[in-house]
Amino acid sequence: MQSLEKLPISREGIALFAENMKADILEGRVDLKALLYQKKVIEMALEAVFKDEAVKKECIDTIEQYGKQGAGYAGAKIEVSGRKEWDYTKTGDSKIEELLSRQEQIKKEVATRQKFLQTIPSKGMADPETGEIIYPASYKQNDFIKVTIK
Repeated sequence: MQSLEKLPISREGIALFAENMKADILEGRVDLKALLYQKKVIEMALEAVFKDEAVKKECIDTIEQYGKQGAGYAGAKIEVSGRKEWDYTKTGDSKIEELLSRQEQIKKEVATRQKFLQTIPSKGMADPETGEIIYPASYKQNDFIKVTIK
């Protein structure tokens, strides 16, 4: 935890920290493989820590001690927040059941149509149902770095 305590504590400090890291990367002063590995390790560790129900409860209990305004730390506001998740399956409302069923069917139809539009020749073709000339869907390639820890 000591190295985490060395992180910047203001927006300006974070921005400067990020700029320095970018410069180090672009000027070849950083082992990129090691940096990407470290990034993945930190993401996995923090996700595991904060998914733990006991840790989550401890965090909530600690922040609630500060009242509704939450806690402050290094210029940050830390508060407990909530989100409602509505469940309509037990309402007995046939209208919502019908609408949700139609929504699911439409999702499937859209997915099927999208797959079809991905296979159309680049010159286009006549739609078998409507006769209109249709063209394949366009796409853009997004490259990303994937780190898998075995």
